[in-house]
Amino acid sequence: MGLKFELTQSQRKGLFINQTLKQTISILAYNNIELIDFIKDQAMNNPLIEVDQYIDENYSTYQEYRSKETDSNAEINNLIDYVKSPSGNLYDFLLEQARFLNLSTLDFKYLSYFIYTVDENGYLSQPLESICSDLHIEKEKGEFILDILHGLEPAGIGARNLQESLLIQLQRKYSDNKLAQLIITDYFNLFASKKWSLIEKKLSVSIKKIQEIKDLIETLQPRPGLQFCESATVFIRPEACILKTDETLSIIILDKFISELKINSNYQVLLENENLEESKYLKAKYLEFKSLQNSLQQRQTILYRVTKAIVELQKEFFYKGPSVIRPLTLKDIADKLSVHESTVSRVISNKYIETNYGILPYKYFFNSKIGDKDIQKSSTYVKERIKSYIKEEDELKPFSDNSIKLILKEKENIDVSRRVIAKYREELNIPSSSKRKRYL
Repeated sequence: MGLKFELTQSQRKGLFINQTLKQTISILAYNNIELIDFIKDQAMNNPLIEVDQYIDENYSTYQEYRSKETDSNAEINNLIDYVKSPSGNLYDFLLEQARFLNLSTLDFKYLSYFIYTVDENGYLSQPLESICSDLHIEKEKGEFILDILHGLEPAGIGARNLQESLLIQLQRKYSDNKLAQLIITDYFNLFASKKWSLIEKKLSVSIKKIQEIKDLIETLQPRPGLQFCESATVFIRPEACILKTDETLSIIILDKFISELKINSNYQVLLENENLEESKYLKAKYLEFKSLQNSLQQRQTILYRVTKAIVELQKEFFYKGPSVIRPLTLKDIADKLSVHESTVSRVISNKYIETNYGILPYKYFFNSKIGDKDIQKSSTYVKERIKSYIKEEDELKPFSDNSIKLILKEKENIDVSRRVIAKYREELNIPSSSKRKRYL
């Protein structure tokens, strides 16, 4: 059988995404901070993009508007919520202390190396054996240098793990409490997992005494280096703000300073002069500029529409708070706006909205339905109730997951399984009832 080559034509259906559409889809997923970085990158390759006029925008116009329009009695958070800010340099702080110690030049060098193996939490980032190998010293010498590091401030610095850090702090601050030191040294795992009855039997001490030691341990610093963390300040810049008055809810989209992209005036004349050699290059860059401008405007439009839909469907929340938040899905918003669910997902991804109840992620407003058809509540509402009941519980007799299940059924006619209660409690980072229990 011979092979034969020939040209044929055929039709087939397929989805092809051009560069402009791909850019628009990508921009939808960017939050304001990511979008600024993206525009800066674009400006590096396109001289027509004017960046200085909007990249350094300080939101002063928005702040003035908000101060005029917002109810004076409303609780308002700052536009920028700082999650973590640096308070000093841990390494400089430790090295400064080391310089005042009576050490030989060689030991100071060893100690300096140990200091630079400390991570931002204050723990050694490498095993002692590995550090000794790097320095070509015996383990005994390494332990000697490590003891010196443990003597520096803050207490607990340079520990190999949480247990050692707590023990160092106990020895430094509560040296007379031998029972606490014994429990952390020999019964740490039982203590941490709150299997106190076993400790009670082994040491012949009362549960109340162990409770006192737990209270003491909670005054210590589990991550002694964190206060000196020099990581760049992490902050949240919301995409939108909802201003509440007695009768209306106003939506402000906070990317106006980004969306109003402008052409660099220095190139405007050159762009209009077709006789210049640079004209062809500039026209190509102008098309890129218009494509970017169009993508930004589309982002602003869909972001406003999604935000407006959320406000309309969660209106009660903006007046009464989390206790009345209703079930809401991506499909609900997609159907309302006649767009695909994936579009809504991209729009709300990693973005925040400022409300009278704080700066919240867009995803906060999307909740699964809990309960039967007659009484349906959002998962967020159920979580808020769990949190509320646990906050008000008797610490000597904390509610079990099953108890919370029964309370929800009895008081609010919400029927959820104990397993769901446990799942939500864990998502809220709330320990089980056995670990919340106090003994005095």
